[in-house]
Amino acid sequence: MRRVDGRLYVRELRADFRHWYGVRYEDVAADEAMDLIYCLPSGSAYLAALNPQWAWSAEHGAIADVCDLLLRHERLSATGTTEGAQRVTRPGDVYERRNALEKAKKAKKKMETTKWELVDDG
Repeated sequence: MRRVDGRLYVRELRADFRHWYGVRYEDVAADEAMDLIYCLPSGSAYLAALNPQWAWSAEHGAIADVCDLLLRHERLSATGTTEGAQRVTRPGDVYERRNALEKAKKAKKKMETTKWELVDDG
């Protein structure tokens, strides 16, 4: 069990053990519990809590890929190019955008609080 941001995600594990294995998390011996945790599939609540990119099952990701193909085909038929075609937003995309926004905010704050001096070029 991994600790992420100080959390153990026990609620998620309890839900996953019921959903995927049909057992209570508390009723499984520690060594078996670890084996079951390592075998949880993408789409499980525990893996989604660890990393949003694992929030969807492989099937869900494949459906999104098919939708992306249809959207590209639609764009190609309408404009003669796939450039600018829409794409299904994945859970990892949201996470990456949020991180990029936070980095940009920090950079902007640093630039605004830095004392700048003019440099003489010549």
